[in-house]
Amino acid sequence: MAVSLWVRKTARALLFLCCITILPGASTAFIRFQQDADTLRLRHLQYYNRLIERYHAIKGVYPFQNNDPKTPVYIFIANSDQQKFTHPGPPFAHLEISCQQFIAELEKVL
Repeated sequence: MAVSLWVRKTARALLFLCCITILPGASTAFIRFQQDADTLRLRHLQYYNRLIERYHAIKGVYPFQNNDPKTPVYIFIANSDQQKFTHPGPPFAHLEISCQQFIAELEKVL
């Protein structure tokens, strides 16, 4: 029994040491990935902002601005994996426009 207890304690200690050595590297890689992803998201945001501003300069209104002013418009720019997290949406009346409709509206004017 003494060997078994020693083996368990040693195994736990080794597992702990592995976690201490591996996780910081993994978390550093994860942090770098998230920073790169954030940079990419900001570039996309800037890209769509420029398109919307060009649309506004041409038409004098923003896309879907002529809808009922009391009903907010939601456009989720998301991939198919992310789409499932957008529903059911906010708990109040709103109009949801698909990304395809949004792009089609921009293309129609630009």
